[in-house]
Amino acid sequence: KIPLDQKVAVFIGSQTPPNELAAKRVVDIASKVNDTLFLIVGKCSEGIKCDKRNVRIAGHVDDADRYLSMADIGLLPILEGSGSNVKLLHYLSRGLSVVTTPFGLRGYTQLRDYVSVGEVSAFPEIISGRPSKQVPLELISDYTWSNITFKVDKVIRGVVNDIR
Repeated sequence: KIPLDQKVAVFIGSQTPPNELAAKRVVDIASKVNDTLFLIVGKCSEGIKCDKRNVRIAGHVDDADRYLSMADIGLLPILEGSGSNVKLLHYLSRGLSVVTTPFGLRGYTQLRDYVSVGEVSAFPEIISGRPSKQVPLELISDYTWSNITFKVDKVIRGVVNDIR
């Protein structure tokens, strides 16, 4: 059980090398922030052994939303990998404050004002202070599949019309 007044930070990740490294970084961050409970959720945590009182390792779960609903802060201590970090949008859509590295923000720079960005070494200070404000949901809606496919359809139709 988690007390209602407990600050909770979460990292969710699949079993990829960048996520596994990020999960290990969360354990390191937790050793510097004693007033926060850290949840590591997903297969990224399978190789982690941790006896810190403020770290809970959930491993693979069928319902990550359950853990997100317990959290105040979503963590993205990502320094490598490919693609964009969709978990950033997942965290924001759940109303979490987000703490990320500049690398973790890639592809979402227009959301910069709504997340706390810093190097991993700054995460403890950011988490202990006042992380980011909530993002307006209309900004996140730009990233829904229906909006993305609408925009792609519009571009394709424009190209087809130009060819005709």
